Amino acid sequence: DLSVQGGVAGINALTNTALAGLGSSLARFEQSAKTIAEPTDLLGDRVTVSSGSAPDKIGATVDMRLHKYAAVANLRVLSTALELEREVAKLGK
Repeated sequence: DLSVQGGVAGINALTNTALAGLGSSLARFEQSAKTIAEPTDLLGDRVTVSSGSAPDKIGATVDMRLHKYAAVANLRVLSTALELEREVAKLGK
Protein backbone atom coordinates (compact mmCIF):
# COMPACT_ATOMS: atom_id res chain seq x y z
CA ASP A 1 0.00 0.00 0.00
CA LEU A 2 1.39 3.39 -1.04
CA SER A 3 0.25 5.21 2.11
CA VAL A 4 2.00 2.66 4.33
CA GLN A 5 5.22 3.05 2.31
CA GLY A 6 5.01 6.83 2.66
CA GLY A 7 4.49 6.45 6.39
CA VAL A 8 7.53 4.20 6.69
CA ALA A 9 9.66 6.71 4.75
CA GLY A 10 8.54 9.49 7.09
CA ILE A 11 9.27 7.35 10.14
CA ASN A 12 12.73 6.52 8.77
CA ALA A 13 13.44 10.23 8.32
CA LEU A 14 12.24 10.88 11.88
CA THR A 15 14.43 8.07 13.22
CA ASN A 16 17.48 9.34 11.33
CA THR A 17 16.93 12.88 12.59
CA ALA A 18 16.56 11.67 16.18
CA LEU A 19 19.73 9.57 15.93
CA ALA A 20 21.72 12.45 14.44
CA GLY A 21 20.45 14.81 17.15
CA LEU A 22 21.28 12.27 19.84
CA GLY A 23 24.81 11.84 18.50
CA SER A 24 25.32 15.61 18.40
CA SER A 25 23.95 16.09 21.92
CA LEU A 26 26.16 13.35 23.33
CA ALA A 27 29.28 14.74 21.61
CA ARG A 28 28.60 18.22 22.99
CA PHE A 29 27.82 16.76 26.43
CA GLU A 30 31.19 14.99 26.38
CA GLN A 31 33.00 18.19 25.35
CA SER A 32 31.34 20.09 28.20
CA ALA A 33 32.35 17.34 30.64
CA LYS A 34 35.97 17.58 29.44
CA THR A 35 35.92 21.35 29.99
CA ILE A 36 34.57 20.88 33.50
CA ALA A 37 37.18 18.22 34.29
CA GLU A 38 40.04 20.35 32.95
CA PRO A 39 42.31 21.38 35.83
CA THR A 40 42.75 25.05 36.63
CA ASP A 41 45.62 26.67 38.46
CA LEU A 42 44.36 27.94 41.81
CA LEU A 43 46.54 29.67 44.37
CA GLY A 44 44.59 30.52 47.49
CA ASP A 45 41.78 32.83 46.43
CA ARG A 46 43.53 33.85 43.21
CA VAL A 47 43.22 32.24 39.82
CA THR A 48 46.40 32.15 37.75
CA VAL A 49 45.66 32.44 34.07
CA SER A 50 48.37 31.73 31.53
CA SER A 51 48.45 33.27 28.05
CA GLY A 52 45.46 31.08 27.14
CA SER A 53 42.01 31.65 28.52
CA ALA A 54 40.74 29.75 31.53
CA PRO A 55 38.07 27.13 30.84
CA ASP A 56 34.53 28.42 31.35
CA LYS A 57 33.39 25.79 33.83
CA ILE A 58 30.12 27.56 34.67
CA GLY A 59 29.18 27.85 31.00
CA ALA A 60 30.22 24.25 30.42
CA THR A 61 28.04 23.12 33.32
CA VAL A 62 25.03 24.92 31.85
CA ASP A 63 25.82 23.51 28.39
CA MET A 64 26.07 20.02 29.87
CA ARG A 65 22.57 20.29 31.34
CA LEU A 66 21.18 21.62 28.05
CA HIS A 67 22.78 18.80 26.08
CA LYS A 68 21.44 16.25 28.57
CA TYR A 69 17.90 17.56 28.00
CA ALA A 70 18.45 17.59 24.23
CA ALA A 71 19.62 13.95 24.38
CA VAL A 72 16.54 12.97 26.42
CA ALA A 73 14.28 14.76 23.93
CA ASN A 74 15.92 12.93 21.02
CA LEU A 75 15.51 9.60 22.83
CA ARG A 76 11.80 10.36 23.23
CA VAL A 77 11.51 11.18 19.52
CA LEU A 78 13.28 7.92 18.73
CA SER A 79 10.91 6.03 21.02
CA THR A 80 7.91 7.64 19.32
CA ALA A 81 9.31 6.78 15.88
CA LEU A 82 9.72 3.13 16.89
CA GLU A 83 6.16 3.07 18.25
CA LEU A 84 4.86 4.57 14.99
CA GLU A 85 6.84 2.01 13.02
CA ARG A 86 5.16 -0.82 14.93
CA GLU A 87 1.71 0.69 14.30
CA VAL A 88 2.39 1.19 10.59
CA ALA A 89 3.61 -2.41 10.37
CA LYS A 90 0.28 -3.54 11.84
CA LEU A 91 -1.57 -1.51 9.19
CA GLY A 92 0.47 -3.12 6.43
CA LYS A 93 -0.56 -6.65 7.45
